[in-house]
Amino acid sequence: MFRQVIKRLADEETKLQHALEARAHAQMAQFSRPMPEPDDDPELRRIVESLFADPPYAPTDDTVRYVLRRVRAHIASENKRKNLLGRGFEDVLAGVIGRINRDDLPVVGTQTPIQAIDGFRPPREGDKDEKVDLHAVTSSGRRVLASAKWSVRADREKQMLFDFRTYIDCNLRREPFEYVWVTNEFDPARLVANATSTEGNGWLFDAVVHICPAALEVVHELEAPNVRGTPARLKALLESGRIIGLDRWLAALTT
Repeated sequence: MFRQVIKRLADEETKLQHALEARAHAQMAQFSRPMPEPDDDPELRRIVESLFADPPYAPTDDTVRYVLRRVRAHIASENKRKNLLGRGFEDVLAGVIGRINRDDLPVVGTQTPIQAIDGFRPPREGDKDEKVDLHAVTSSGRRVLASAKWSVRADREKQMLFDFRTYIDCNLRREPFEYVWVTNEFDPARLVANATSTEGNGWLFDAVVHICPAALEVVHELEAPNVRGTPARLKALLESGRIIGLDRWLAALTT
């Protein structure tokens, strides 16, 4: 949904940048010697100019600067979309949990500092602040910390392990808590790798929750008689209950 408004957002960002540049040029005019252009990108400029080097397509400097502003605004907007998608996923999950029709609903939070959750202390001095994507504390006292990831980049897989170790270190009472991965990842290799990841003498995740396991079966043709390799391992994890659906996990939160 966010992609539908990226063009409009990029246009507005470009207009804002143009206004800021006009102010900067007015200030630079006070100096007798040339000053660096604000927010210029020499490398990107060379790429753009090389694409239109031959007349009659050689662009003016103003055209190049407009293209630079437009490209940078689009890239920035796309990065915002990725961040919003992740945060939106967390908020939607919290909203779904809050709509469960029960009197003993779990207490739910998103992007919560670890020390704000019952039984956890702040990270040690000098360590970065630690926020939990999604957490729930049930009426029976279960503490569930969830890594909510719409999808997982390869460079983020280790981060989930590091987060778990931080939670262990910050666990004041040394009482058990549950660590869950909730995702809509469709890459079978990443699903298998994270579902079978271990820490100490057990699974890293107490539960691996997929938004729609039935969609995995269709996309990867898991019902085919000759399924082999990673898809076959994914099928086995689904059949064994190692990877469960969101509905099953939500039901478990109220038991």
